[in-house]
Amino acid sequence: MEKALVTGTDRGLGLAFTDLLLREGWEVFAGQYMQGETGLAALAQEFPDRLHITPLDVSSDESVDRALATVSGMTDSLNLIANIAGIMASTVVESDPEKRDSPTGDGTIFDPMHSDALLRLYNVNTLGPMRVTNRFVHLLLKGEGDRTLVNISSEAGSIQTPTVERDFLYGYCMSKTAVNLQSKFLQRSLAPHGVRVFNIEPGYMKSFIITGTYRSEAAVECADSARGIYRMIRERRDVDGDIYFRYNGEKLEW
Repeated sequence: MEKALVTGTDRGLGLAFTDLLLREGWEVFAGQYMQGETGLAALAQEFPDRLHITPLDVSSDESVDRALATVSGMTDSLNLIANIAGIMASTVVESDPEKRDSPTGDGTIFDPMHSDALLRLYNVNTLGPMRVTNRFVHLLLKGEGDRTLVNISSEAGSIQTPTVERDFLYGYCMSKTAVNLQSKFLQRSLAPHGVRVFNIEPGYMKSFIITGTYRSEAAVECADSARGIYRMIRERRDVDGDIYFRYNGEKLEW
């Protein structure tokens, strides 16, 4: 049975991807951050033997270390690490939620920015996957059969060909550009061990990532993004080729 560690599984893409893996027969170790969400609990009732929920705050060294101890107590190997946890928080000093959540009011160089908010974006979006991969990679190297690392990035991290020519969202975009470089470094480190690395833009999804507000107007269902990512990691076999893709398989430029 293939085994996966997935972060950010409380809702959105992380929950959809966990659901998909379970229905495909995987054993899943699901990192839980928001205990008030009910999606994981429902899956646990349906898959009590193959879903293992563990508290996991990817922004905390101590939390990641505790999760490693928990998972290592249940398995000595993994086939997949999926770093999905991420935030798109405001970096602007603004009390009006409508303005704070607006792309035109969030993070231009002319707005007063919170350094703490910028650092939190880096701590979750960039250092979060780095922490998790660093702690769990030895389990991935021990996996039998396919071994894969997935980092969820964004087209917002592309310097060459972003979909939108932004001059806002500094913190979020820079944190994802850093993830892109991280993924490339990881490919260089892991390809010699036969581990495939993917750096995935999941699409503008109907999710809560933007300041916790559900985006019903978004074009992509989380389940569709999850299926596209899963299809890609099943079909693409090379360990040293392109790694930066949209969820539908479209290659992106750095």
